[in-house]
Amino acid sequence: MKLHTEITAINKALDSIAGRGKRLDADIHKAACSVMAHFAKHRDDKLVVRLMEVMPKSSRRKALIDWFEAAVPVEISYNNGTVKMPKEKSQAWQGFIAEFDATLKASIATPFWDYKAEKGAKDAVSFEAVLAYLERKAKSEKFAAGSEAKIVDLATYARKLAGDVAA
Repeated sequence: MKLHTEITAINKALDSIAGRGKRLDADIHKAACSVMAHFAKHRDDKLVVRLMEVMPKSSRRKALIDWFEAAVPVEISYNNGTVKMPKEKSQAWQGFIAEFDATLKASIATPFWDYKAEKGAKDAVSFEAVLAYLERKAKSEKFAAGSEAKIVDLATYARKLAGDVAA
């Protein structure tokens, strides 16, 4: 790969990405809403699976799954895109069909990338926060006698693994 070395070339590439990204976002959103409508009409999950399969590697596939699952009574596997759906006679499916026009309208109005904020590194749970949680749990009244010692031992062990405490 030959890198851009001039600012004008870099800016041209960035402008191109911005334009293509907006068009791709719009294409994905239209396709996802179309897949949703097809699914509601035919109970056919093949296009749902295909939508997940064709998502670009750099896209927010998890956000698309969360958005779709919030609107449609299905469970989509992140790993392989398989779909679990309720039985046709189920209350979940019947309610979905009865409210589908409103659901589709809301889904069109809120694209998947706006449905949930993307989590960044600063949103990740820190090792220290997990240890503090374990120690608080150990000291709470909800644990049986002896549990506190086990959790504190686990926290100490985890610190040793992390190099925070001398072994």
